[in-house]
Amino acid sequence: MTIKKLSDVFEAYPKSTADFMRERGQCFYIPAYQRPFSWGRENIERLVDDIVHGLDQLLQRNDATAFIGTLITIHDTDYTTIDPLVRAQVPSKVMTVIDGQQRLTTLLLLNMVLHDELTNRHLRFNRSNDDGSKWLYQQCLQTLSELRDTLEEDMSHGDGDYQWYPRMTRAYLDRWSRLESEAQYESDIANLLHQYGKHCRSDDSGTFQPTGDRPLGRSYETVRRIIRSAIARETHQDIDFPDVTGFGDAGYLALTLFNDELPSAVTDALGDSTSGKFAELFRLLAFGRFALHRVAVTVVTTRSEDYAFDMFESLNTTGEPLTAFETFRPRVIREEGHSEYQGSMAYDHLSKVERYLEQFEKAQSRLAATSNLLIPFALAESGYRLSKRLSDQRRYLRNTYDNSEPAERNIFLENMSHTAELLEGAWDKNTWSPSGPSLIGLEPLDTEEKLCFDVLQSTNHRIAIGVLTRFYSAQRHGDEVDIGIVLRAVTAFLALWRGAKGGTSGIDAAHRDLLSKGRPDDGFSALARLVEGSDPPDVATVCAYFRLALQDEGLDTRDAWAAAASNIAIYDHNKDLARLLLLAATHDTTVDPTRPGLIKRARQGVLPLLNYEKWMDGGNVTVEHIAPQNPGDGSGWSASIYRDTGMKDCLGNLLLLPARANSLISNRAWEEKRLMYRILAARNREEIEKAHVEMMDAGLDVASDVLVNNDYLPIVAGVAAYNDNWNADIISQRSHLLCELAWDRLSPWLSIA
Repeated sequence: MTIKKLSDVFEAYPKSTADFMRERGQCFYIPAYQRPFSWGRENIERLVDDIVHGLDQLLQRNDATAFIGTLITIHDTDYTTIDPLVRAQVPSKVMTVIDGQQRLTTLLLLNMVLHDELTNRHLRFNRSNDDGSKWLYQQCLQTLSELRDTLEEDMSHGDGDYQWYPRMTRAYLDRWSRLESEAQYESDIANLLHQYGKHCRSDDSGTFQPTGDRPLGRSYETVRRIIRSAIARETHQDIDFPDVTGFGDAGYLALTLFNDELPSAVTDALGDSTSGKFAELFRLLAFGRFALHRVAVTVVTTRSEDYAFDMFESLNTTGEPLTAFETFRPRVIREEGHSEYQGSMAYDHLSKVERYLEQFEKAQSRLAATSNLLIPFALAESGYRLSKRLSDQRRYLRNTYDNSEPAERNIFLENMSHTAELLEGAWDKNTWSPSGPSLIGLEPLDTEEKLCFDVLQSTNHRIAIGVLTRFYSAQRHGDEVDIGIVLRAVTAFLALWRGAKGGTSGIDAAHRDLLSKGRPDDGFSALARLVEGSDPPDVATVCAYFRLALQDEGLDTRDAWAAAASNIAIYDHNKDLARLLLLAATHDTTVDPTRPGLIKRARQGVLPLLNYEKWMDGGNVTVEHIAPQNPGDGSGWSASIYRDTGMKDCLGNLLLLPARANSLISNRAWEEKRLMYRILAARNREEIEKAHVEMMDAGLDVASDVLVNNDYLPIVAGVAAYNDNWNADIISQRSHLLCELAWDRLSPWLSIA
């Protein structure tokens, strides 16, 4: 009996997606036991982000690729897996996909979208006489041909459109054939590929629209939206396409992607505008070239299904992945020496990191915790935007450590331990002390500082950890800085930025730029420790930087900020932020007797609300909508409130109440609510009884003890004193006033006079 060689059992080889998907005569077959395509937006965005990240790395390294995993296939030379089968019509090389269907299908969708986008954009540049447009047009022609080849196999002859085979079909639903009477493309993927091929060969020059309400057609539209926002227009919130103005500086990049240097006309056009049609098409083209030729897969091909499943189980049961920290630690031990490591400073520093990460027992939780530590650490140390990819994290730790002098290495490790200690003591609530957040090695936090940490954590403002850990490390090293000032500044910036904008757009970039670039034109260098020419940590710089960031948005004065913030549906954007602004606005205030329904600033200590104790008092300080979010029919609330869908969620329609009272008052009519507010705002027994009689006279039979047994709540007194109908006018007045009061309380944290 002949002994089989390993190569007779399986072969494994790396290929670019273009080489793999365009191979002559090769088509893909999905067996019946495979689940339908199930990738949603998050998975698709991750794949696009992986490709964008690889393209970004190509600006820094001429060998950068994006590896998207392993595909396990059977080269079914006997067509034993194919059903239904027309043997004489089958492609010459059928690859039955055992593992990788989701990725392969997504690549087909991606290539379809890219082909359609390039097709509908490139023709206008054939009509131009400038060299840049001509170059772009010719590059598009080449790329369109390659993309088209990944979608269909040209069988040389056949009945009309049936000359071209969809690259992928599915068992039972599809059948390859050149003959229209025999061909069958009923599965989502084969049908979509066949539709698109017919569209390309038709006279229809418009955008391709999948026919029929099929799930994969909807996935195609999702891919198109992602490509347009992330690549063409650069408006995607989570995917950052590299700056194309730098493509001409890295000569190898153009040679790698286009096999040609970028003509000066192209670099000039990109330098003039990165938002026009030329730049949009260039980004799509560059992305497409990288996706075709620098995205790699490892193709494992077996000769039988048994071997394929053995391989599949082996590749998917290899244990828990090691975190970047776990692979970095042995590198440090080797550098220190095994015998000396135990008593070294490096051991002390890494032990603190290890102690923190060991609290996360499950593999995925530990991987996430490691990312959440290393990302802000890299930003604080190097101004580097570290990704969640293990390869990126491992490379950053190794390269930064290896390229540092011995003394610098120790600081690097110590600052990593500081990041772990900050997260352990002041960020992760499950590791806080009973008294709340604290900073190991520093004086206890005051009540405002504890409040700030919980606000940042509750609003998931993780980007702030980079700036905070930079100053925490500096203070631990003995520098004359006060992290408390920075903490207040970061919190005020969050509240003022998002309070006037609602969303988070732009705020992360402001933090990253502070550490990685600074504002050289304004005299501020980067604050990250290892950035060349960086400034030493200085609290005044942080406050000034954030003030300038607000100024850039026209939000650096009381009037401008209040005008913008008063119209924001802040509760809808972030409930915790709405609660913070209410606490800041009503802190040390009293009823304004000259303006019914409104309040004014009072002397210090009259109504202390902006502190950790009130913030954490979830039972007594909850957000109530005065006009309900969803009023019932016939409730009598003014229609003016609901014409603008955001008015009900803006600051002027919100109030702080005890949870039980909030639940009781709920969606009642304004007249009923106002009477209940008066009980809560009553200062003595006589006022309580008077308000209670009014409530009974109005026919309200409610559990009034819930209201009576609460402490005096001057926070509701202003609203309780308002006798007119609650409508859009009073909400607007109150919203603007509360925003002014919140500004007065928070802007000093940024040293705004």
